[in-house]
Amino acid sequence: MLSISVSLRIGPSIMTQSDNQPYILYEHEVNASIHRLDAAWENPSTFAFLADKSGTPLEWVEESLEKLPREFRNDHFILFTSGSTGAPRMVIGDRRRAERLAVLLHDLQEAEPVRETLVALPLTYCYAFVNQYLWARQCDRRLVLTDGFARPDAFQTGLEEARDAMLCLVGAQVPFLMQFFAGKTFPGLIRLHFAGGRFPQASLPFLQSLFPSATIFNNYGCAEAMPRLTLRRSEVSTLAHHIGWPLPGVEIKADEAGR
Repeated sequence: MLSISVSLRIGPSIMTQSDNQPYILYEHEVNASIHRLDAAWENPSTFAFLADKSGTPLEWVEESLEKLPREFRNDHFILFTSGSTGAPRMVIGDRRRAERLAVLLHDLQEAEPVRETLVALPLTYCYAFVNQYLWARQCDRRLVLTDGFARPDAFQTGLEEARDAMLCLVGAQVPFLMQFFAGKTFPGLIRLHFAGGRFPQASLPFLQSLFPSATIFNNYGCAEAMPRLTLRRSEVSTLAHHIGWPLPGVEIKADEAGR
């Protein structure tokens, strides 16, 4: 079987794979031009979207792609996660299902008033990929790429210039909001979503002062769910571990301890 070339690069005009071999799209390529991701999505060949510093061995990625069953070699996309085990995992998503999920989230998250979304997480993170990139693509909204907290001054400018905007973060980023933006307000942001770990319930007063116009959501999920399982508005509960209600089609079971 033909192996994947490590040096394989894709662009808007180089998008065909004669043997249906999945190919690798690198994070830095998309950071240089979001059109590379658009082109990959529009081409039927399955692609793997790989973070530059994922920690996933490239040899493992190549070997996994070589073994990919034929039924997944078209109309799918692949992201990577270590999950809770620390071992690399390849998560295969169906493109049409992911597009439907993005539209479903648009309705459930009351996102019709939102005109743009600021990206402060890597798009290789499935939460940002579906909730922001695919959402913007499917719902014809503006996608604003930023370097996030790596360049706080530029990020602040983006937040100040935001109009009817959505922002997706993980709870671990709240201390950075406090460090860089305490005492400021960004009224142009009207939707704020959190995923990845415990919801920052205790920080809600600060978040509400920082983003006074924002409706705040807890987006519980995991990479393997591609990517959301449940949803709740922040004001529904004062408990950080209250994850909300399953999305349509999702069934969640607890063990005898309620976990």
